[in-house]
Amino acid sequence: MGRLNAVIRSLDEIRGGKAWDRLRYELRYAARVSDANGGAHDQLILDAVDRVRGLYAAQGALTDASVGEVEQMLMPMQADCKKYKLMLCGHAHIDMNWMWRYDETVQITIDTFRTVLTLMDEYPQFTFSQSQASVYHIIEEFAPEMLPRIVQRNREGRWEVTASAWVEPDRNMPSAESTARHHLYTAAYLKSLGLTPSLVDFEPDTFGHHRNMPELDAQGGVKYYYHCRGRDDEVLYRWRAPSGAEILCYREPYVYNGAIDGDYALYAPGFCEKYGVEYALRVYGVGDHGGGPTRRDILRAMDMMTWPIYATVEFGSFHRFFEAASKATRAIPLVDEESNPLFVGCYTTQTRIKKGNRTAERLLGEAEQLNAFAARAVSAPYRADKFAEGWRNVLFNHFHDILPGSGVTDTREYAMGLYQQSYAIANSAKRLAMADIARAIDTSAAPTVPLEGDVSTGAGVGYHVEETFSPAPVEVGQGRKRIFHLFNHCDFDRDEAFELTVWDLKAEALKATTLSGEAVPCQILEAGHNRYWDHDFTRVMVRLAVPALGYATCVIEPDEDIDKPLGHLTFERVERDDDWSIENESLRADCDPYHLGGGIRLTDKSDGASYCVEGFSRVVEDGRRGMAAWITGDEMSRAPISALRMARTAQGPLYNELTCEADIDDLGSSIIFTIGLRAGAKRLEIAATVRWLEPGLKDKQLIPQLRFDLRAPVSGDAPYTYDIPGGALKRAASDLELPGIRYIAAGKLMLMSDSKYGYRGQADGRMGVTLIRSAYAPDEYPELGKHTFRLAVGIADGEDPCALHRAAQAFLSPIESVTDTCHPGRLPGAMSFARVESGTAALQAVKRSEDGESLVLRGVELCGD
Repeated sequence: MGRLNAVIRSLDEIRGGKAWDRLRYELRYAARVSDANGGAHDQLILDAVDRVRGLYAAQGALTDASVGEVEQMLMPMQADCKKYKLMLCGHAHIDMNWMWRYDETVQITIDTFRTVLTLMDEYPQFTFSQSQASVYHIIEEFAPEMLPRIVQRNREGRWEVTASAWVEPDRNMPSAESTARHHLYTAAYLKSLGLTPSLVDFEPDTFGHHRNMPELDAQGGVKYYYHCRGRDDEVLYRWRAPSGAEILCYREPYVYNGAIDGDYALYAPGFCEKYGVEYALRVYGVGDHGGGPTRRDILRAMDMMTWPIYATVEFGSFHRFFEAASKATRAIPLVDEESNPLFVGCYTTQTRIKKGNRTAERLLGEAEQLNAFAARAVSAPYRADKFAEGWRNVLFNHFHDILPGSGVTDTREYAMGLYQQSYAIANSAKRLAMADIARAIDTSAAPTVPLEGDVSTGAGVGYHVEETFSPAPVEVGQGRKRIFHLFNHCDFDRDEAFELTVWDLKAEALKATTLSGEAVPCQILEAGHNRYWDHDFTRVMVRLAVPALGYATCVIEPDEDIDKPLGHLTFERVERDDDWSIENESLRADCDPYHLGGGIRLTDKSDGASYCVEGFSRVVEDGRRGMAAWITGDEMSRAPISALRMARTAQGPLYNELTCEADIDDLGSSIIFTIGLRAGAKRLEIAATVRWLEPGLKDKQLIPQLRFDLRAPVSGDAPYTYDIPGGALKRAASDLELPGIRYIAAGKLMLMSDSKYGYRGQADGRMGVTLIRSAYAPDEYPELGKHTFRLAVGIADGEDPCALHRAAQAFLSPIESVTDTCHPGRLPGAMSFARVESGTAALQAVKRSEDGESLVLRGVELCGD
């Protein structure tokens, strides 16, 4: 084969016209055909090459007649050439807001589709495939007159819909429930337009693919998967999930963008013979900025269909190709692993987008859950249309250049606007659902006790919404007894301390009880006057058991039975060392404000094991590999954030807290964070606010980062557990930053994050997460400004994924509350709407079915049981 190719390449110096260009492609293709058939036609091809040289030497050029003569010589191998079929699939790779604004995305979509429809009118053979439900939504909104023509071509089988998702999404950061919503809303929307939903998951440019993708795709009705990145071995393969679910995959061996040329069929003989299939596939069309197939491509393809010594060329579709490939006569290889990593910088770039995604996914899930229960329990209205709108905003931002942070400033700003719309939908629905349930709870056991000069009703509007993303603690009650309903969004009971805010109930001490009068542990955290709202407030920590996916009720009132110590003058008698330790019944944290970024020694009281929490570090990354948003370079330097200014800001039986402040660099970047332990929780919580003023240095190719690390009890290649969509995955130790959703764990030791995705589990035991990364391209200043995030270092109740999941879920889903008045009702003071009674499954969604007739509870089995 090598010698034959060299002989054919030696003809490149020969000149001729269009026919000679055709013959050169035919000769190259003929060599591949001969190789696929054991060299059966080598001599015939060599004779043809000699004839080309002879004709060229005699004539000084290769005429069309001479080309015809050589092609006639090759006719004995025509049957072998034509038995290999090449299916051409035209498509338009339309990047959603990659290097441009949304209005430009709209323009390129409309212009591309207009071109395709025009070409279809002109060339009846021409077929076209288009992914992404969002582009059809663009047409419906901005060019609706085009829709009937698209629908008609779809019915004719010429316009193929390859949209099984709202966009071509990133696959490692969206939750499993988000994938279900891609399938749900895409199929429903396409059907509403009269288009046929796709059996193909079409993702040519997605940067990596998690372990459970075959399972999630199969459950979404997808049978076939087309991709380009994440693997470099098999082209056609079966991909199996841990559950045993499989999809048939095609990995693009070339590139998904570009114009048709005569070399398109070169790989067909080898591919068809290797896998025992009838068709080879080539994808063509202009992108990433839209465009798709043009008249040039169609004319070239139609010309290639007439070449005598060439493959059988057809316009086709991805569905047709996969259906044919599924009938392969040879065993299709099996892949039983994840397809990662690639472009790992995309798990840490443009952190605001990533926080927006995690927050919106959580809020929408919690709102749907509460709204579904309220609809069943008290006949509250269910806001299905608004939830669909909120989810579609989130799904749009899953595009593989939006959520990964590989877009420009306009990309990020549009995404953040969509997230705000989704927050509004979720939190308004959540607030209304909690109020609907509250009105049906019997609170008559806590009659209102008048309070002289009571002004509390309405206090707290907007309070702490920005920090917590939760409904504000607005007071609707009055008097000396205040009623709170606490809602638990987890599918398991929770018994730990939670914070409430009480308005205009000034007292030296407060007490908390259940509706039946049982005492509830209570600790005042802070009391004062909020000048903006012009009301007094008291932040209170209570510890109350709240049932799974349900609520509990407590009553707070002044405690008049407290013993008041006799006042006397005191003064210091001895000097003692500062005690920077905090503890609860499960953990003790000994902090060092002067070393290792606030280094902490965390001790598990159950077994005495202790762990080193290194804390925050400023890292400088080498950016010389380029593609700053996509590619993470080597670590050049690391400096712990040290010389902390530390203060004790809460101390009591339910909650203990230290607050730390430090400068990060000489540019004015700074950090303030709290280290807290609450009763009943086996996690150390760290809530940080960072003023980040350090840009990436494009001219010096330096990328500053902020990281958080601890030391795990592992060594060598011992695996770390990463939280991935639909479950957990053990990965060998690696210096690469790898994708995880909520946590990374080594045994029972966990590092959790409310909004980060780039984790490292290294061979030396360092386990960390990247918090801020100032990549400078394509967005020059993606991170400058204020950042808030929460971390936790926890000890799970076991090493299995179910225990890790529960620990992460408890950290990420806060108990939320509404206030109430005294009234009769048919619901008890505490109840669970649903729970996981036993086993290793976890609920990931509770919603009303699309037909409104039933309740959908969707879960994931975590331990392979």
